[in-house]
Amino acid sequence: MTDLLAEFRHSLPERRVTLGDFVVVLRDRAFGGFMLILSLPNILPLPWGAATILGVPMVLIASQMMLGRRTLWLPGWLLRLSADRALVAQVLDRMIPRLRRTERWVRPRGAILSSGPVERLIGALCIFLCFVLILPVPLLGWFPAFALVALSLGLVERDGAVLVAGFGLCALSAVAALVALAGIAAAGDALIPGVAIDVPFFDLD
Repeated sequence: MTDLLAEFRHSLPERRVTLGDFVVVLRDRAFGGFMLILSLPNILPLPWGAATILGVPMVLIASQMMLGRRTLWLPGWLLRLSADRALVAQVLDRMIPRLRRTERWVRPRGAILSSGPVERLIGALCIFLCFVLILPVPLLGWFPAFALVALSLGLVERDGAVLVAGFGLCALSAVAALVALAGIAAAGDALIPGVAIDVPFFDLD
């Protein structure tokens, strides 16, 4: 995966870089590879709203995983979405060294956890994580971002141990989301008494 991205980094088109360019590069690793590429930037400091822009295509990809598709489909308008060449180069320069260090500990193992039925479960979890990711709550996005990275990396490298770590991070993301929503509900009730939002598992009284 790192070699593919490094090769792409050194041969970026002179024009703006599109999602379609990444489809060509990733080839047979499209599902996990795309999820990894789109989730990795979220663990870096990004402008406000970037998580939403990255989250929309991730939901589309994860939905196809959940439905059991074997080949990735993206609409033409999404394939034509582009970013400035300099920005893509900057993001890749920051992503590739981190990914290369991570790959030292990743290897194919626990093949059953990367099988078809489990991939569908991973797709459903990724959809949930994407919605948590785009919640406008400071720092909350890091939990689902790391979970998405772990699940995507586990899929790409067929590493069951990394997938298990991703499942654990997904559980932490769910807890963090519930705590954040409970805090927002409590704050709203304090500002406007009587307008409370019920959050499962939390008593705000």
